[in-house]
Amino acid sequence: MADRDKVNRLKETLRGIVETHGCECVGIDISVSAHASVLRIFIDTPEGVGHSECAAVSKTVTEYIDGCEEGGAAWFPGRYLVEVSSPGLERPLLSEENYRRFAGRRASLVLNDGKKLEGVIASCIDGLVSLETDGGA
Repeated sequence: MADRDKVNRLKETLRGIVETHGCECVGIDISVSAHASVLRIFIDTPEGVGHSECAAVSKTVTEYIDGCEEGGAAWFPGRYLVEVSSPGLERPLLSEENYRRFAGRRASLVLNDGKKLEGVIASCIDGLVSLETDGGA
């Protein structure tokens, strides 16, 4: 699974599978070891995610991986495990849409220079996030 193009194709396919279940794909992590590979998929909806959504996505992803080969080889060598869950309270905000959706909520931002700010997301317009901190805006 080391081929970056192969990994990107798999991630795009998995994002599509997640979206068919009415969920947002927040993130995908793939770790491959000699004993077993682990595929972690984090999903969310505006109403939150429950066990039934996670189970449905997990079942569809597992069926896809079991029934599909990439270039004549299985996606994962040997055993693999699929974990589907909500990103939880510590979820990363990865898109402008995420920032807009979580406007009015507390967040921690790490700036490009490594400085960390905490406050309430005021808005996100054209990729610029406005954060109300304890010291002002």
